[in-house]
Amino acid sequence: MKNFPLDDDCNTDLGKQIWSDSALLEALSQSENAAPLFQEKNSQEQTPEPEPTQAPRHPLMKAVWPIAASVLFVVLFTLVYQAAPSNTLDSIVQQAHWNNAKQEQVVLPEGSSIMVNVARQLNYRIDEHQRRANLSKGEAFFSVTKDQTKPFVVDTSLSKVTVLGTKFNLSDTEYATELEVYEGLVEFSNHNGDAIHVPAGQGARISMDGVISKYSLHQEIPLWQEGWLHIDERKLNEAVELLNRYSDKRILLGPGIAKLEVSGRFSTESVKDAVILIAKAHNLSVEYYADSIVLMKR
Repeated sequence: MKNFPLDDDCNTDLGKQIWSDSALLEALSQSENAAPLFQEKNSQEQTPEPEPTQAPRHPLMKAVWPIAASVLFVVLFTLVYQAAPSNTLDSIVQQAHWNNAKQEQVVLPEGSSIMVNVARQLNYRIDEHQRRANLSKGEAFFSVTKDQTKPFVVDTSLSKVTVLGTKFNLSDTEYATELEVYEGLVEFSNHNGDAIHVPAGQGARISMDGVISKYSLHQEIPLWQEGWLHIDERKLNEAVELLNRYSDKRILLGPGIAKLEVSGRFSTESVKDAVILIAKAHNLSVEYYADSIVLMKR
C-alpha cells in the first residue's frame, strides 16, 4: 500500500487518526489507480469521415427502370413457358411401326387390332382427327372398333381403304391390292379417286393400272389364317410374289414365263410342293440352289 505524506495541516490528533486509518488509506489507494471520469481527446485521433451519400437519380432513369424490369420479367416468363411441356397435337399422337413382320398380332391403343400375315412395312398413327395405317407389300387382317368421329384409313401402294368399324383383309403386292370384307361396309378407292363400297361377303381388287373389280367370297375368315394360299387366274409373276411370302428360299423365274396363268389352292407350309405343281402344269423345269429356286423353260 502506498504511503501518503502528512503536511502541517494534518499534524493534529484528528489528522493523525485519519491518516493512520488503514481502511481509509486502502480506499484512497484504489481511487488513485482508477481511470479518470473525464479524458481529453487525442488531438491526433481522426474524426470519422461521413458516409458517402448516393447521388440523386436522373428523372429519365425513374421512367426507364420500370420498363427494364418489365422486359426482364417477360424474358424470364418466356424462358419458363418454353421449358414447360405443352399440350400440343404431337403430345396426343400415337404411332407404331413394323418392318418385315410375319404372323404377328398387334393390338392398337384405341382397341382395334391388326393380325399381320406378312408385311414389308406397316405404319400406324392415331391423332385427334383420324386413325391411319399404311401397308406396304404385305397382308393383314384388320378388326376395327367403331368410332364415328375418327375414320380408320389404310393406304397401300395402289389403293385407300376407309372404314368406321369393320373387319377386313387387305393384301398388297407389286401388281395389285386385294380387299376381302368380313363385317361391315368398306370404301375402296384407287389413286385416281374412283371408289366403290364393298359389303361383307365380297371382295374387290385394284390392279396396277387402277382397274377395280369385285368378286364374291366363299370363306368366313381369310384363307391364310388356315394355312392356304388361293390363287385365281393370276399371272405367274404375281403368283410367285405371293408364294415368296412363305418360302425360305427365293423363288425366281427364267425368261419368257412370267405371263403364264396360274390357278389353284396351295399349302403355305409346303411352298416347294406348290412350285413342283406349277412346273408340271406348264412343263417347266425346277432348279434348286443354296438360296433360291428357279423355274425355267425346258
